[in-house]
Amino acid sequence: MDAAFKNGVIKIIPETQVTVATGPAYQAALRGLFIKLAKALNGSNEKWVASASSTPGIKRMLSNTNNALESCKQ
Repeated sequence: MDAAFKNGVIKIIPETQVTVATGPAYQAALRGLFIKLAKALNGSNEKWVASASSTPGIKRMLSNTNNALESCKQ
């Protein structure tokens, strides 16, 4: 599958905080993206797919990828 996805995340930082550890926020954003993508591969997150990727034929790509993964299970 060759597709681009966007996954926006908001981190609230208090005004008095001087430094920000970006590592944990990046890790949480990446984990969230993988969870959403896994649900999309399963067919249960089509609304997110429509808003997260503008790749033509993304639903077909996800279906084909899901079929390939399912065939590996057998």
